[in-house]
Amino acid sequence: MRENTHTKARRLLTEGRIRVLSASEDDGYVTTEVRGDSARTYTVSYESCDGGWRCDCPTRGTCSHIRAVQLITVVQPREVQP
Repeated sequence: MRENTHTKARRLLTEGRIRVLSASEDDGYVTTEVRGDSARTYTVSYESCDGGWRCDCPTRGTCSHIRAVQLITVVQPREVQP
């Protein structure tokens, strides 16, 4: 039976496969590495200024690597300066 994206993401997290490389609440970004099942490491990032989440794996859409990082991050909308 195949794992769905959320189940796989939780497994990646509990197996300790996420490494945060850099993050800044002020600048609105996070960059991580996630070790996939094939032992390949994928870069997952979030940048509030350019549209959100990205992963360099071949999966289209929101992959389990992105979901795993989303489980450990809180993204809040930036306040608009008057």
